[in-house]
Amino acid sequence: MKLQARYLAGLVLCLLCSEAFSADIYVSANGTDSGNCQNSSQPCQTISYGIGASSDGDTVHIAPGSYAETGPIAINNSISIVGPQAGVDARQRVILGYSEATINIGHGFVVNANRVSFDGLQLVDSNMYAIQISTGFHGATIQNNIFRNNPNSLGLANNGASPLVVSKNAFLNGKVSAAIIVYNGNNYPISNVIVSDNLFRDNAPVAIDFEGWGPTATHSNITIENNNIQNSKYGIIFQTTGSSIVTGNTFENPPEITAIGIWIIGSNDGITVTQNSFSGGSYGVYLNQLSGYANSNIDVNRNSFGNFSEGGVGASVMPLQREGFASCNWWGDASGPKYPLNPDGTGAALVGEFELTDFEPWLKTANLNGICGNEPPPPPDDSKTSPDFAGTWRAGDKCLVISSDLIATKSSKAFGPIRIKSQDGLLMSFGTPLEPAGVYTRALITYDGKKPKFQEVRLQGKNRLKVDEYYKFGNRNPLNHFDTETYHRVRRCGWKKHVFPPQPKPNPSSVSSTQAQLLPSH
Repeated sequence: MKLQARYLAGLVLCLLCSEAFSADIYVSANGTDSGNCQNSSQPCQTISYGIGASSDGDTVHIAPGSYAETGPIAINNSISIVGPQAGVDARQRVILGYSEATINIGHGFVVNANRVSFDGLQLVDSNMYAIQISTGFHGATIQNNIFRNNPNSLGLANNGASPLVVSKNAFLNGKVSAAIIVYNGNNYPISNVIVSDNLFRDNAPVAIDFEGWGPTATHSNITIENNNIQNSKYGIIFQTTGSSIVTGNTFENPPEITAIGIWIIGSNDGITVTQNSFSGGSYGVYLNQLSGYANSNIDVNRNSFGNFSEGGVGASVMPLQREGFASCNWWGDASGPKYPLNPDGTGAALVGEFELTDFEPWLKTANLNGICGNEPPPPPDDSKTSPDFAGTWRAGDKCLVISSDLIATKSSKAFGPIRIKSQDGLLMSFGTPLEPAGVYTRALITYDGKKPKFQEVRLQGKNRLKVDEYYKFGNRNPLNHFDTETYHRVRRCGWKKHVFPPQPKPNPSSVSSTQAQLLPSH
């Protein structure tokens, strides 16, 4: 017991000592580069000297004033660098004006450590990166800073062990390349990045650039949310990026300039664009493929598209798993997008070889959370349902809603409402840890109340459910031959309980003779 007590006492003492060794270091333009700079009345004069005097856990305080150093300034310890406006949203300071620590380091800060933070600074007129994070590190926090007139304000790298957060900054008058760009992105993938609540204004040519190279997605788990991106030739560029989301952002460009809100170049797999507002420039969202590398699992849903010189959504090459990828958007008018397949549409245009199933249904009002097409509204919380209710498959607090319309397949066959009951596990919404998109689940599927069939189902993106015959469990039924590629329209619902009205069976009198011949018989 005595040894244990001594051990605990030593451990507490050690922790106290560790905290005691976390020092505050002070820098002022009127200071002197001597000593350890740990006395606020005896600060360093240069930022490089103050950072050189720091150790893991220290905080370097930079007083208001102007600092011009050649750099680069290497940061080799896990430290915090705070300015006089630490904790004050940079977007607010741009409007009102504050006393700043204005830093001009020709070759910028180079971060060679984990969990380094920058807060409340103004970084201007660098020659390359204002802040460059070297590959192999993680967990940086860059918040409440103003960036002005830099070729690249941030060169990002993050190995994913902990999130890299870029929040509440203002990126102004960027030049040459991008306000935010992946550092050495062709060779080093980046993951677990959050870019939120920032202002990007007049950045030429790119505000946020997640580019890499190759046939498959390498960058992953990128969240870009609640940013305001103004007057940038390219708001966001994605290439070789997967499992990422862009949500709640506003993209604003003058209508006369050549600009794209989000450019999805190629080799991207699993990018969700939702709840954003696009206006001005050439396109809101544009998709193509580079060097033959296609995009897949791209979802552009529940966004608002305003006026563009070309179109709200354009595509030179459609994404794989395309059905419904641009559905449930507000196109600026209840008539939907302007496109030959929608002759009454007067909203923002579609440009490319679209099919009707790519973009219908659409929102009839500007409420991005409103009813899309003929879907029922969310029920009250006291509603009840069963896991295999007709038209619904649910697991936990998520569910899929299967279209109640006649469902066309690649073999031009049509079927009535369907019921799905999993036989070997959970069929979840797209991208959840328990059942990611593309993983097969065995299921019993009932078509229009007929005898259940044992088949394979898997999600492909948010809006496609692929159904194949399950060969290992009996012979194929010749009356229901799907050419191994049957697709159903699905959507996610965000409420925990859902009840559908009884699904009517198809009325043979309302089905064409060709369709009637294709309906399964038992």
